[in-house]
This record gives sequence, structure tokens and C-alpha cells, in this order.
Amino acid sequence: MSLPGKIRMPLQSVRARFLLAAVLVEAVMLTLLVSNSLRLMNTYLVEQVEQHARQITPILSAATVAPMAQRDYATVQSVLDESLSQKGVSYLVVLDAQNVRVASSGWPKDQPLPVADKGFELALKSIDPVHHVQTPILMFGQRLGTLYMGMDLSHILAARKALLTQGTLIALGELMLSAVLLMVLGLWLTRHLVDLTRASREVTAGNLSPAPVNEGEDELGQLGAAFNAMSRTIKQRVLDLVQAKEQAEQSNRAKSDFLATMSHEIRTPMNGIMGMTDLVLDTPLNEEQRELLGVVKSSATSLLNIINEILDFSKIEAGKVELESIEFDLDQLMRHCLAPLRVRAQAKGLEINTESSGTLSTYLVGDPNRLRQVLTNLVGNAIKFTSEGLITVGWECLPDQPHRYRFWVSDTGIGIPPEKQISVFEAFTQADSSTTRTYGGTGLGLTISSTLVHLMGGKISLRSALKQGSTFEFTVPLKAGRSMELGPDNSHLPVKLPATGDAVGSGLRVLLVEDHPINQKLAISLIERSGHHVTLAQNGEEGLHAAMRQPFDLVFMDMQMPVMDGLEATRAIRAYESSRGLPHMPIVAMTANALPSDRKSCEDAGMNGFLSKPFKANELRELLSQTQARLHAAEPAA
Repeated sequence: MSLPGKIRMPLQSVRARFLLAAVLVEAVMLTLLVSNSLRLMNTYLVEQVEQHARQITPILSAATVAPMAQRDYATVQSVLDESLSQKGVSYLVVLDAQNVRVASSGWPKDQPLPVADKGFELALKSIDPVHHVQTPILMFGQRLGTLYMGMDLSHILAARKALLTQGTLIALGELMLSAVLLMVLGLWLTRHLVDLTRASREVTAGNLSPAPVNEGEDELGQLGAAFNAMSRTIKQRVLDLVQAKEQAEQSNRAKSDFLATMSHEIRTPMNGIMGMTDLVLDTPLNEEQRELLGVVKSSATSLLNIINEILDFSKIEAGKVELESIEFDLDQLMRHCLAPLRVRAQAKGLEINTESSGTLSTYLVGDPNRLRQVLTNLVGNAIKFTSEGLITVGWECLPDQPHRYRFWVSDTGIGIPPEKQISVFEAFTQADSSTTRTYGGTGLGLTISSTLVHLMGGKISLRSALKQGSTFEFTVPLKAGRSMELGPDNSHLPVKLPATGDAVGSGLRVLLVEDHPINQKLAISLIERSGHHVTLAQNGEEGLHAAMRQPFDLVFMDMQMPVMDGLEATRAIRAYESSRGLPHMPIVAMTANALPSDRKSCEDAGMNGFLSKPFKANELRELLSQTQARLHAAEPAA
């Protein structure tokens, strides 16, 4: 049996309590045993004293009767002296019938005689160890005198003290021996508990492989075996959980990669569908053709919105959403956000009203894009589920919290029953399965909105009644920015494209680096219809060689291409320009990779802007117009 190096015995431990209880029981039992033994011994000694007195008294009385009758007091004295030599007699005194002392042995003559004891208590004789006895001397019933006798108890008391001392010492010795034996027994019985405590603390501290606990055939040994088995099971389960977590993370990364790839693959043909549709809509068409193409464009836009929602949800689920903190004009944001939504509402015969607490005197600081996304989702949701009536969009600064703003969107739509309201913010959930069939949608809009509001440090809530409409309300913290009189801070706007030289005639020299034939045709058509000149490169390597041959006013660079991708080509162009001291050509990423990480990769490679596919024709035309305007503005300085 191995004992721990340091044994602590606090009263809180099982071992200490076991030892204390056992010692107390042993002490009580020994006390009772010693007390009972002393009581029995005391009784025996008292009986011996009383028996001795009963034996001596008649003999002495008989021996003194004749001398007392003859008044031979010398003989009486002789009898007393001879009797005093017997063991156990302390003194003898004889009085005549008139109570005159006629003989005395062992008792001072000048001291009065003691009073005879009425009873006998050995404990009371510890101070005066003499038992006083008084008996008459009778002859034929006539009293001749009185015999006083003292029984010496010193040897009896000494024997009793010795027995008490010996009994106490024996009891203490037995108690100490019992304590030692019980301690050893307690250590033996609790050795598994000590190991279990040590192993449990190691597991709590994170060590999933503690030293095995001692095992055995008894109950405690079986407990140790059970703990060892449990420890092995826990370790295996933790390993399984870690492996499952790694697999889940790997699956999540694979899912993110898959979504990014699918986004790219879907956006590429959609770019062609939407772009070509725009091009056809710019040509002479009859009413039926224009209506059919409008349906195609609307369907493509709806499909793009679904893809964007799925990508947003994937980013939120992966924890990759990054919030901006820039200045913006809230009134302007609300106008721009609601403008396209009013068109959708009017198409259903609905009206959108706005309410506000007044005009701001300062810009606000926050993430305007995410705020616009939440408002767009909520208003779009209200339009979807409202067939007639009114939609109200409002905002105000909370009076008791000057840096917190409340927004609300109310409608007169179908409403949501109370039992369904708690689940509307869950992913892929709508209040009724028939809702999806009737109104469409992925069920992700409210989930994304709720998550974005919480990421911005706010709260979102819902008030609704069936067939009476719904009100979505959320609050977000927005800091105050600069005074609007100073003008907006444009640091958050897209990077302005630098001018590199004069445009050819009235058009720009544009380099298009794109490998997809449909996207090539669409981009070339839009650029040339805007009056600019296009040079086509089929991959990044051809784009690099073209940029090295001549400067361009604007470069549109795809990211994923064979031979050399757009990022590598951009870095090579920037390196070539730096080595020759040439001004940087403006390079805009025109890609279906729409994740924030893709935008960051483009900026790190040296690109100046980002145009996500599928892009709108007016976005491309606006970019070309801005570039051309900057070139013309730079001509006088040249």
C-alpha cells in the first residue's frame, strides 16, 4: 500500500471524520468499561470493609465482656492493645456504662471520640481514611459499656487509586492503539478516494490522461476501475468531439469555398444574361418583346438577390462579417434606400410613407451599407407580404440615449400569429410553409437582418397580429460625426481612378482582360456603345504584355483566368510601372468573386476599384464617365 507523500487530515475529509467518529466511540466505550469496573470494585471493597467490621466486632465484644463485668480494666486494655495489632484496625476505645473511658488503644486520650458512621461510603473516606464503628458490650442483655473501633481504609483507598490509575492507563493505551490502527485502516480504505481526488483534479485541469487509479476486488477497488474506464471513455469522446469539430470546420471551409466557387460560376453566366438583356432592351422592340425581356431581367435580378442572401448568410455563419465605421448622411441614406423600393411598392399599388424626428445637423458614424441592407430587407419583406394598404418607414434618435437610433417598418399585410413570431428570425424559416409557395423567398432575409443588427450592437423586435399587419423595430448605436456644414468625409468612397493621359479622340483607351466569351462580348458592346476603344486580352499574361506595350486609360481585370490570374497580372503590371517610373494605370477588378476577402485581395494586389459581376450597364457607363471626366479635368494641368 502506497501512502501519499503529504497527508492532510482536515475535519472535512472522510478519513478524518471516520477516524474521529471511531475514536469517539472507542473512548466512550472505554470510559463506560473503566467506570463500571471502578463501580464494581468499589462495591466489593465496601463489602469487604463491612464484612471485616462484622467479623471483628463480635470477637472484641466477647473478649471484653468478662473483664468489664469484673471491672478488670487492665485486662480490657490488654485485649485492646493485642487487637490493635491486627491489620485493618486503626484504634479501639472502651467506655463503661457511665460513658467513662476505661481503656484506649490508638486514640489520643485528650481528644474526644469521633461520632460513629451511620452508613459507609468509600468515596467519602478519601480525606479521612477511617471507618468509625460503635457497638455496645452486653451481658445477658445488660449494657456493660461501649466499644468504639476505627477501621483503617488507607490500604483499600491506595488499592482503589492504583486500580483507577492502571485502568486509565490501559484505557489510554488502548485508545491510542485503536487510533493508530484506525488511521492505518482509514488510509487503506480511502487510498482509492485519494487517487480519485487526484485524478479528478487532473481531469478538471485539462489532463485527459491522468495516472490510473488503483484498482482492486473490493468495492473501492471496483470504484477505481470504474473511474479508469470513465476516464478512458471521456478521453475518447473528447478526441471524437475534437475530430468532429475539425471535420465541421473543414466542412464549413469546404462549404464556404463551394459557395464562393458556385457564386463565381453562377454570376458569370448571369452577367451575360442581365447584360445582354440590357443591351437588347436598348434596341427597338415591340411591346410584347419588351415585356418578355423585362420578365427575364426581373427573374435574373430575383435570382441574384437569392444568391446574395445565401452568400451573406454563409459569411455570417462563418463569422466573417466585418463592419465599417464611416461617416454618412442618414437622410440621404434613407432616400437612396427607399427610392428603388418605392418602385416595387407602386407596382403592387402600395404606398411607402416615411416618418422622422427631424433633419440631422451632423453626420453619423457607423456602417451605412449594413444599415441599408437591414432596411432593404425589412421594407422588401413588408412589400412582399402586403397586398393593399400602406407601408411606413420611420426613424428617430432616442431622447434618453442620444447616440442610439430607433428604426421601424410597419405594414398592413397578412400579419404573423403569436406562436410563429419567435421563429421568424431563424434561418430558412417562414411563418407558414404555404408562405413560401405563395410569396417565395429563402427565409434568410430576417435572419440576416437580425444578425447584422446584433453585430452593430443593437436589438430587433417584432409586433404583429394576424391579418392586422406587422411592425419590425430595431435600435442601433450611431455616433455623431462632423457638422454637415463642413461637408462629407469621402474617405469611405471607392478609390478614384487616376488619370494616365489623354483619351483618344473623345473616347477612352480601355484594356479588357477577360477569358469568358459572353462576358467579353457584353463588356465590349457596353464600352464601345459608350464611345470608347477596347483592347481585348484573353488572360492575365496577354493583359500584362498589352499593358507593357502601351498605356491605357482604364483596365478591367478579371480575377480567375487561365495561364495567369488577374491578381498576379496586376502585381506584375505594378512592378513593371515602378521599375520604369511610369504612372499607375487605373485597374478595376471585374469579377464574379464577391466576398469581402476577394475585394481585400484586389486592393492588396494594387487594384483601384471593384466591379462585381453581374454588373449593371449603368454602373459600367458611370465608371467610364467618371474616368473620362477626370481625364478632361487633368488636361489643363498637363
